[in-house]
Order: sequence, then C-alpha cells, then structure tokens
Amino acid sequence: MIPVDIEAGATGQANFELQPHKEGVADLERAVGQSGSAAIYGVRFDTNSATLRPESTSALENVLALINNRANSHWVISGHTDNQGSAELNQKLSQSRATSVIAWLVSHGVAASRLTPQGFGASHPVADNSTEAGRAMNRRVEMLLVK
Repeated sequence: MIPVDIEAGATGQANFELQPHKEGVADLERAVGQSGSAAIYGVRFDTNSATLRPESTSALENVLALINNRANSHWVISGHTDNQGSAELNQKLSQSRATSVIAWLVSHGVAASRLTPQGFGASHPVADNSTEAGRAMNRRVEMLLVK
C-alpha cells in the first residue's frame, strides 16, 4: 500500500495495478507465514446453504495440502457471510459452512482434533456490504493457524 495525500480541492491521478487473489498452496503458505491466517474465496456454497459446491474442490485440495505440510498443527476454520439476512441466520450459516469445510478435510484424512469450526456471520467484513462486489468479498472461509 502506498499512501497518497491530496490537499482539499486539488486533483491528482493515481495508477495502480490490481492483482488477482491467489489460493495455491504456496500462496496460502505465504499468507499464513505473514499473518497467521489465509482467506479462501474458492470455497463456494449455494445461497443460504452450507453444501459445498463442486467447484470448491481445487481450493479445498490446496487447504488440505497446506494443513498436511504442517504436521501436528491446529487450525480454526471460520465462515463469514455478507450482511444480507438476519444476524442470527448469518451466524448459523457461517458456523455450518465452517463445519462443512472441516467435514470435507476430515473425510480426506485430517484428524478432526486438529480443526475447530468458528462462525462469524457478518461481524467481520473485509469490504463494503453496500455493493455486490463488497458482499462477495465478505462471503469467505478463512483458516487461522493456532499452533
């Protein structure tokens, strides 16, 4: 991030390049190494559902590889929603989605004792919920390395 100061009433021009969010194993390793956590946007669900969509497989396989690369590690898998719907519904949905991701990981060999689900509903937005693009960014799964 590069800070830019512009005086009130002045105009200016800024050029920047957007980079796509990457979720390969190396990208997840880098994010966890830097901040202890990683957001996974490739895990997809139908609206108001905790059923994993088939296109989630690639992202889930990367999460699985990351977890398997860190023997004896413990992870919190958290679900996040946008602000559409009630707070109670979003809390339950985010918890169910985190649980679904854990169920997939366990079915692929990860010990359940290494994973803890956590639902945050819409309480931890990373973008503006007043736009569709912002709401899409807020609908995510994150993984946090505990130890």
